[in-house]
Amino acid sequence: MNTAIKNKIYPILFLFLFTFLLGSKYYPNLTIEILKPIFFFVFFFYLLYIQKRNFIPLKTKNKSYLLFLILLSITLYSLFFLLFGVAKNPYFLKNKWLLFRFLENLFPILCIEKLRCLLMKEKETNKKKILFLTLFLPLLELNYTWIFANIWDKKEFFHYFSAIILSQYATSFLLTYFRYHGTNGVVLRITILILSRLIPIIPNIHWFIEGTMGLFIPFLYYVLFPSPRQKKEKMTYYGIGISLLLIFFMLGLLPLKPIAIVSNSMANVFSKGDIVLYSNYQSLHVNDIIVFQSQNKIMVHRIVNIKEQNEKKYYQTKGDQNKTTDNVLITEEQILGVYRFHIKYIGYPAIVFQNFLESEVSS
Repeated sequence: MNTAIKNKIYPILFLFLFTFLLGSKYYPNLTIEILKPIFFFVFFFYLLYIQKRNFIPLKTKNKSYLLFLILLSITLYSLFFLLFGVAKNPYFLKNKWLLFRFLENLFPILCIEKLRCLLMKEKETNKKKILFLTLFLPLLELNYTWIFANIWDKKEFFHYFSAIILSQYATSFLLTYFRYHGTNGVVLRITILILSRLIPIIPNIHWFIEGTMGLFIPFLYYVLFPSPRQKKEKMTYYGIGISLLLIFFMLGLLPLKPIAIVSNSMANVFSKGDIVLYSNYQSLHVNDIIVFQSQNKIMVHRIVNIKEQNEKKYYQTKGDQNKTTDNVLITEEQILGVYRFHIKYIGYPAIVFQNFLESEVSS
């Protein structure tokens, strides 16, 4: 494809993004239901017209590596079922337009990966073009209708930014890196789309876990990429190991689990900004410090009394610096674990986010 034709594509992309932004703001339903699908459908066949050699950009190097990644993605997806449980797929359930919705998500993937192949050569030396494609292409897939509707809801927008936007950019960097080495990731993206859209159940994943995996998995695939020029230093693999350990720790998948302290009700033991580490317990006694859920909050207080009624134990708790005991008795079902030790100050970043999002976690 000659340079003149390539140069025509850039104005089309900017015009679409501008139109989509305005439409999402003032005509959200029309934009999300009609404008976006029609654009990607028409634009895909326009790309086919100007480059008639490929229907779908499947030509690629490192086919065995891509097959490995596809199998690894399916394995990880299956592992999430075991770790986090099962939820009904909202895209699948009672959706008579399931196939249409699937194609609605398929054409953007085909367009964007075909654009990445058309506009970026293997071993591309133009760093500005590489950076532009990496940063711009994810903008075409964002749900601006949702963004405009929730942009002032700090908590919801932060969830979307963490779980969706960051992972899309991590994936874009990975696919651009693939393209630089002559590998096309479109089949990998289609596989992930099928897993998330065409099966009736999905893993019951929290937004934080989804965002963490959305960042870590592209990094893992990048490290495993068989580039002949890339030296696999030991520090890279140590980085993977440490990253996995930190992720499992933050997700509470290790015996010790963390929680940030946001008040000074237990200041004689630990203070605001500390991280408390807690674990499971065999038995509970008066003076044990426990982590428990009460009134939609997670709290860390000391047991001051244990009562038994109808063969069921109830625990009275109190913050050491509080003048009165907590209002509600705690049952064993509410107890998450027992305090083991704490680390000073490193919980302050979590407190900043909690205050920003008006979280309900307290000490």
